[in-house]
Amino acid sequence: MKIINSLVCIFFLIILLTGCSSSNEDRLSDYTVSKRIAAENLSLDDRKSILPWKIEHATSIPLQKVPSYIQTAELSSEARIYKVQFYTSKDERVGPIGIYVDVDSETVIGRELRN
Repeated sequence: MKIINSLVCIFFLIILLTGCSSSNEDRLSDYTVSKRIAAENLSLDDRKSILPWKIEHATSIPLQKVPSYIQTAELSSEARIYKVQFYTSKDERVGPIGIYVDVDSETVIGRELRN
């Protein structure tokens, strides 16, 4: 009986350890870094207009999906680009704030145009 209990415990430990993947942790780290960089680059007026009850969204996008008005010539084809979107009290008139961040160099590469 002890052997069966031991095997069951070992089996569950193996399942738990293989479920923890480092790629998920890397992706979570990228989301956090992109949100931090985008938030640091907001103007004072932008910060005042952000709705505190709406959470900003970070979305990974391929380099080809970055709008053409943003300069991406110096970025490598393997660049990890995230679009961070902030919701503001001005969304109905001009839309949300969208900031494009290169996570590898930790820089803002551009902002989405607002109406």
